[in-house]
Amino acid sequence: MTHLFILSGISLLLKLLTLLQFRKCFRTFPVCIFLIAFSFIAMNLCELCFQHVLLEQDGGYTVVTLYYVFSLLGIYAVLSYAMQFSPHFQPWWQIITIGLLLAPQIFVLLTGTGITTIVRWDDSFTQLSGSYFFVVQLGYYLQPLVIATVLLYTQASSKSHNLRLRVKSLLLALLPLLAAAPGIVNLFTSSLPIYISGITSILFTITLWLVCFTHTEKNQFLLMSYVPLSRENRILRALAETVAQPDRGLRRVLQEYETQILNETLAKTDGNITHAAKILKIGRSTLSQKMSKQECQSPEEPS
Repeated sequence: MTHLFILSGISLLLKLLTLLQFRKCFRTFPVCIFLIAFSFIAMNLCELCFQHVLLEQDGGYTVVTLYYVFSLLGIYAVLSYAMQFSPHFQPWWQIITIGLLLAPQIFVLLTGTGITTIVRWDDSFTQLSGSYFFVVQLGYYLQPLVIATVLLYTQASSKSHNLRLRVKSLLLALLPLLAAAPGIVNLFTSSLPIYISGITSILFTITLWLVCFTHTEKNQFLLMSYVPLSRENRILRALAETVAQPDRGLRRVLQEYETQILNETLAKTDGNITHAAKILKIGRSTLSQKMSKQECQSPEEPS
């Protein structure tokens, strides 16, 4: 229990520091991010209570049930956040989809049919049993698949460069959560040490920080630039190589640097020259001349 207490305490502190770091962005955050943060923090509080519920009459049944409820709410908040990126999922469709997926799991948990007894509880291991606990298990295995499917479908069907960048960065940000979600249900069914819950909580903390970090387009680009072979990584590498070789002459270096900026701006505006010219604060005819002179590539074939 000591390991769990330490890991959960560290995780809770990091979550609070994450919210403190991004407090200036609160006005632009959607409700889903606040719900994600609330659910993950509530999970931490349940973990910190594990050490003290051993002496309770119900043997910690209430705390374990709440732990599952909050984790489900957090993961489904992530699903809702992912669905908001896609123009194919209207708000009413999101409500119906999430409601149909979440309702059975919450129902079996709150009615006591999902977790009926705690078979074994000591300082290291916990096992749960319930006639309909498989409903909860199915949800935890299904959620990562649904989230990944929604994001990949949005990525494949979208022609907007900005949207594709948002989806790619969010998919990367959610990797810790997608890996940890099945571990939550296995924690109480496979005789795993209970401190594994603290490790999954750390992974959820990483997810929360990445979700907050990638809320802005600048940070989305920055995160993807660390991914080898990604478009953003190639752009920064090309810019770095251009700046790092001044021996080729200042004019040529500046021209190559300008070409990279023009290509990225055109990709960002999906090839809309008028919009790109406004972003660059130059005339449309000037941009057209630069494109012709420097042979800028189309958005489909970025440098």
